[in-house]
Amino acid sequence: MNMTTIHHLTNLAGLSYLDGGSGSLMIQVLIASSVTAIYTAKTKWSMMVAAVSKFTNRNSNNLTK
Repeated sequence: MNMTTIHHLTNLAGLSYLDGGSGSLMIQVLIASSVTAIYTAKTKWSMMVAAVSKFTNRNSNNLTK
């Protein structure tokens, strides 16, 4: 292998360019993923709290009767 081939194989600076369209798409994907994760966590947490409170209210009502 000659030096030119080695230089082209190890030159990663040319692969690190992002134009405006790619950069904005990446930012949009990050924001959408974050919002989706927060919404999903909030929904699942609400469902879990409702199930636990339903279970504990049922047990406390049975004990007081």
